[in-house]
Amino acid sequence: MANNRQNDLKTRERDRRRDALVRAERRANRDYRLQEQARNTRTRRITRQDPDYRSMEQEANTAQHILRRQDDAFRQQERERDAEAHSVARQDPDYRSMEQEANTAQHILRRQDDAFRQQERERDAEAHSVARQDPDYRSMEQEANTAQHILRRQDDAFRQQERERDAEAHSVARQDPDYRSMEQEANTAQHILRGQDDAFRQQERERDAEAHFVARQDPDYRSMEQEANTAEHAVRRENQDHRRRAEPRCK
Repeated sequence: MANNRQNDLKTRERDRRRDALVRAERRANRDYRLQEQARNTRTRRITRQDPDYRSMEQEANTAQHILRRQDDAFRQQERERDAEAHSVARQDPDYRSMEQEANTAQHILRRQDDAFRQQERERDAEAHSVARQDPDYRSMEQEANTAQHILRRQDDAFRQQERERDAEAHSVARQDPDYRSMEQEANTAQHILRGQDDAFRQQERERDAEAHFVARQDPDYRSMEQEANTAEHAVRRENQDHRRRAEPRCK
């Protein structure tokens, strides 16, 4: 029986080699390869009508994908293939247009997701924090910010929006008594320092004189000013009369 088993193994091995040789010769023929591919496609299409086959195929593909993704060399080759394929595809204007539309749609959907926006802000903040450790980056950032600020300050619409934002933020902040107290202290300190600056006082007088001149072009303003001056003059005369009457009694 041992001899029969050995002879059987030799026969099967010989048949396997013969079939492999025949198949290799056939696959060297382009027409045969095309026919084989067509047969395989038809067979696969038929077998995939079976839900159990599709499920088994899916499981096998998933398992194979997991094993490949754990292989660093495979992942590197995959990235290189993807990059090369993407570079070739982007030579086509239609592909670039479709890619742009898809990216825009994806960006819009993501921006509507609060969780995604929060993650995006955290990633940006972390990347910015790391980048600012580099003195060259900080210098470039400062230059860019300065240039952007100059351009924006030349834009009347932007300046108006900036003033409105500042006014709104200031109005909200002043609802806090502590903020109002700090603001008063800061204003008083600033006023004292400016009052000690001759150049500032001169500029202040010039600004006041110019503002007063402009305001007096308004008849209503002139009338109110006249009434205020008359009332002030009357108060002063009353004070002077009071002092004169009080002088003899003081003596």
